[in-house]
Amino acid sequence: MKSGRPLLAGARDWAVTTNASCETCDERKMKSEAEPKSANALQSATGAIEAGAGLAFLLFPSVTVELLLGAPLEAPASLTVARAGGTALFALVIACCLARNDTQSPSG
Repeated sequence: MKSGRPLLAGARDWAVTTNASCETCDERKMKSEAEPKSANALQSATGAIEAGAGLAFLLFPSVTVELLLGAPLEAPASLTVARAGGTALFALVIACCLARNDTQSPSG
């Protein structure tokens, strides 16, 4: 069972490769920090569009569905479902806006 290699040799090899790969991690981090303005602008524009869609479904569900699908909503149940969807979409926009500066979130 005894080999000519010490027990910690594998741990040293792993530590050396881990330290070498950290340099590439730092390079990736610097590269990702160089692009936040364009990503932030895209996320802001997307959030504004989603907020508009959520409010449109919430306030004018029949007109919004007619613009999207070509047929208006006539049943009261379908209007309720469209308004609930608009509320959910707008709540998602609010949650994302509140969490955009969270430094400990897994997304950022």
